[in-house]
Amino acid sequence: MATLQQTFKYEGNIAIAPFKTVILNFEMPAFEFITSLIDNKPFVERNKIDVQSIAIFQSLVKSKYSLNIPNQLLIGTTEISCINFWKYLSQIGFKNKASGILSSISIGYSVKISDDHENLFGTLTQNAIYSIATSSSKYWELIDRLTSREILDDEDEKKLKLELTDYIIENTFLLNKNVFKEVAAEFRTIAPALNDYAFLYVVSHLTDLSTENPVLKSTQKKLKCF
Repeated sequence: MATLQQTFKYEGNIAIAPFKTVILNFEMPAFEFITSLIDNKPFVERNKIDVQSIAIFQSLVKSKYSLNIPNQLLIGTTEISCINFWKYLSQIGFKNKASGILSSISIGYSVKISDDHENLFGTLTQNAIYSIATSSSKYWELIDRLTSREILDDEDEKKLKLELTDYIIENTFLLNKNVFKEVAAEFRTIAPALNDYAFLYVVSHLTDLSTENPVLKSTQKKLKCF
């Protein structure tokens, strides 16, 4: 699952507050990735299919919240959609300067804050961006086998795609988009010919999801050239 983590602060006096917990209700969009024909050529695009609510109880004394988001909301529930998500990422170039280049791997979601009597205190909106963590050697083994010139029979190809689907579902991660854009701008001062996706590609190669929380892998042997 992807994880939303954010600071949380109650600005009143907790000692005299009439409640000790609030409900944070997240309105999350759900997507699928489909194949369409553009100029008679197949092209992967994202399609919004639903909005789902996920609520958590938050103690006023806690300074942070954490919410697990089912990755299927971001990439779809079927094998075809997950593989299409992977294909979509491969469609994005590193030097395309067009605006909105990351729009189909970005989400906007809202958070409603209320008490257990449904008294609404406020609503805020957040933006995030997501991709696949690719620091694992397992990922590259799957990709090398799937894209090799070796002829695969239907059964082997189906098995590989199922393995890749499982990997994608387990290794999709979220980033705060505003923070990402700030750091990506600094990255472009070093590599001005590259776009924001190039920076996301680097982050993906360094992100390790083998533990409970995402971490940056300090060594990466297979960072492909741009």
